[in-house]
Amino acid sequence: MLTIDATVGGTASNSFGTLAEAEEYFAARLPAQKPNWLATGDDDEAKKAALISATDRLQLERYGGERARRTQRLKFPRCGLMTLDGEEIAADVIPRELKAAEFELAEVLLGASAPVASALDQFEELGLPGGFKIKPRKSASSSSTELPAHVAQLINEFILSGATILRA
Repeated sequence: MLTIDATVGGTASNSFGTLAEAEEYFAARLPAQKPNWLATGDDDEAKKAALISATDRLQLERYGGERARRTQRLKFPRCGLMTLDGEEIAADVIPRELKAAEFELAEVLLGASAPVASALDQFEELGLPGGFKIKPRKSASSSSTELPAHVAQLINEFILSGATILRA
């Protein structure tokens, strides 16, 4: 059984937000904005896994400021981080935009984990004996490190200048 640890600045934290916060976030959205979250229904284990995976992916970015505590596991909270409006973000909070990015990415990841309609769908070409050839289908987003544009936009103001955000 997965456990979400969203302790701000915790040494074992594995998520920026809790499952309850994600449920509240998606409750405020239209069904069309959360199809994968809704399709998961009451499968809290899948939702927790998606939240943890989304956090792990967001950890790959280079953020401005510095970690608030040396012992914290996650890159947030941070000291010396400013909004685009010039307001300093407190070193004891996780910005709501970062949590929203985690929840949105978790929603995308839940859809990506849906079963493939057919195992053959992953190939562009298959061959026959004698002239055997297999050509895997290239997905539109072939790198697991790319962030969907709407997720990248949520965290853009926290990204260290000069860092690159990969977008789908």
